This record gives sequence, C-alpha cells and structure tokens, in this order.
Amino acid sequence: MPTVTVYRAYRLGHVCHFGERSVAKAWAGRNGYVEAIEFPDTLDSDPVDQIERDDSLVAREIECAVAGRMALMLELMLLDPVKHWDECAELLGEYRAAWDEINPMPQLLGLP
Repeated sequence: MPTVTVYRAYRLGHVCHFGERSVAKAWAGRNGYVEAIEFPDTLDSDPVDQIERDDSLVAREIECAVAGRMALMLELMLLDPVKHWDECAELLGEYRAAWDEINPMPQLLGLP
C-alpha cells in the first residue's frame, strides 16, 4: 500500500508539520530537528475520495497560477487604483471562473 510522508519539525518547544522535508528543516533551524512520519495512503481505494483528491490538486494549481499575480495586482491597486482597476477586475474574473469550473455556485430557487 502506498504511503504519504509528513515531516514533523520541532523548534524551541513548538511542533509543526510539513509536506516537504526542506521546508521543515528551514522552520526547525539549527536548534531544532525533523522526523519523518509515514501514513498509509488510503485515498486511492475509494473512487469518491479520488475525485475529491483530484479536485484539491486542481484547486492547488489554480492557487499557484493566480496567487502571485493577485498579490502583485493588489499592491498595484494600492499605488494607483484608477490605472489598474480593469486589470485587477480581469484577474479576479479569471480566478472566479477557474474556481467555478471545479466548484460551481448552487442555484437557489432558480436565481443566478
């Protein structure tokens, strides 16, 4: 059975979990340490769970594709809202459309 590895990092009495060892090591620093914990990957056995997992991967791709541009656009909006309004609205529309593909808004009482 496949496994999923999570890295538990300890630093100054605090504990945090990460999916990447390098990130866990960076968080722990010199005085901390990291241990690997393996869990059985049971999501592949249930088709419903696999669909949810696929949706979460698509959601992560959306976030990775848009998050950086969104942060930059919001900073530009703070500097000059009139100049960057249309570009920001276009990016928000693109973000909303991408989310609506994997998670459509429910129709309530036939209203949009």
